Formats: sequence, structure tokens, C-alpha cells
Amino acid sequence: VGNLTELTEADTSGINALLFGMCAELDVAAVLTTEVSPHARRAVAEADAARRMMHAAKTHRMLPKGVSDALMTVHARHPFPDTSAEIAAMASEVRDPNFRVQISAEGLHVYNRDGLRVARDAFSLWPQLKLENDAAHAFYMGVELARAETAWQLGKRYVQDQPLDWGVAVARSAGDAKAQCAPGTTLTHRASGPPETARGRAGESASAASASTSAASPASASPASASLASASPASASAASASASPAFASPASASTASTASAASPASAATSAAPAAPAVPALHASSTATLQDARDASGVRVRRTKKQAP
Repeated sequence: VGNLTELTEADTSGINALLFGMCAELDVAAVLTTEVSPHARRAVAEADAARRMMHAAKTHRMLPKGVSDALMTVHARHPFPDTSAEIAAMASEVRDPNFRVQISAEGLHVYNRDGLRVARDAFSLWPQLKLENDAAHAFYMGVELARAETAWQLGKRYVQDQPLDWGVAVARSAGDAKAQCAPGTTLTHRASGPPETARGRAGESASAASASTSAASPASASPASASLASASPASASAASASASPAFASPASASTASTASAASPASAATSAAPAAPAVPALHASSTATLQDARDASGVRVRRTKKQAP
């Protein structure tokens, strides 16, 4: 098999189909096939598809037809499922600007709410699409029209937003054959504003958010970051908001709760050194920590003492 596929300047899919049909009839158990010449780079995959198809045809005593389309690398059995009249009827019902692309024996059909265009050359359709000011959409339509023209010229099946089926001539990606293909789009999704404007707004929002969390004076910083709540209604000592920098409650002297300063201004009012982000608890204390967010948006650590 390899000698014929390598030394014959012809597509190897048909050669493999014929030779493996003979091998199936003669009950040949082993063959040699190679992929040395550039034009035979898919000969092994074609040989595998051919042996399976011919074996099934012989086993079921049938023609090697309708078993598999793996060796239909250039043409399709039914390349044009819709006629020109049927496509025109569908085009008359369209009411949106999305472009639909189909092919028939007459050529390429492109239509939307603005009308139907028919041509046999993709370049002749370009002036009718009016996409000079939409580069992304023009690129998409260029790809689809190139596929459609290739399919029409070779007699292959064309489906918009799907790659052409080349059988075993092109390696197929492993996918779920039972899953429905996601619909494609022919519209350009434009952003609400230029990227520079969007980045500018984002920076301004971040600056405003950071400015709102910083306190302008000790009086505004202390109550926002030092609120304490009791752990349960039965708690013996309910802690209240403290305005002192140490945030110590007289009722719970054994529990030390500290919060990081909201701004340099509030840090300057405290004589004690800067407290750690997570307050340390006394070994004998049964208090638990709970994250909370006060009214000004400053994240603080609250110390709650459980009821005995």
C-alpha cells in the first residue's frame, strides 16, 4: 500500500479506499503503509478509516457507502442542502441586521434585513456589505466568505460559524458529539467607552474609595474602628465603642482589642506603638474574633466575650 500512496501523485484517500477494499476481499491480514512524502502525511489515518469501512461492508454484505464519511476529504455527497429559491424565501423573513451566509449550486448567498446578495466570488460581495467602518465585523465576514467560497468550489457542505469538514485529512479535535454547538454572532460587541476613559473612571473610583476609608481626624477615626459588641444577651459585661487609642473596655480588662489606624492622622494621636493587624488575646480569655465592617467601610476586628 505504501508504495502506491508514496509514488503516485494523487490524493491518498481514494488510493487507500480502493486498496483496502481489495485487501478485505482477499482476507489480507497485514499491510504496510507509510507517511514519508508530504502529500501522504495522513496516509496512516486514511488506511485505518479505509480498513474499518471495507471490513464493515464485507461483514454486512453491503456496498462501502453510507458507512463513514472519513475518506470524503475533498467533496461531500450532498453539498447543497438548500436551493436558491429556498434561501431567498428564508431571506425575506429576516428582520435583523445579522448577516447569514449560505451556499447553493448558484453560488454564495449573504442576506440580512437589508436584502439578499448572491455572487460566486467573495470579493464581489464586499462593496455590498458596507463594513468599511467595522473592522472586526469585516474580518469575521472575510473568514466566513472564504470558507463559503471554498466549499462552493469543491462541492463541500458549508455551515456558518463552523469549520469545513475535511474528513481524516485534518486531525479533528476531540469533542462531545452529543453537545449542541454554541451559536456564533456576526455583530461587533462595542464597549460603552474608550479604554482610556474606562481606565480613568476605574482609577478615580479607586481613589475615591480609598479616600473615603481614611479618617480626617482622630475624632472621626476612633469611633469607626473601635466599636465593640457583646457576644450574647446574657453576657455579664457588654462592651461599647471606645474612643481611646488602645480600645480597652473597663468591663473586660483581661481582653485587649486593638485595630490598625485608619489613617496617618489617627495613628499620630495614639501614644502607644502601632498595633498589629490581628489583636492578641490573653491566654485565659474566652473571647472570639469576628470580622465586621462598620458604617464607614473600615474593616476592623471585634472582640466578643462569650457568656460563662
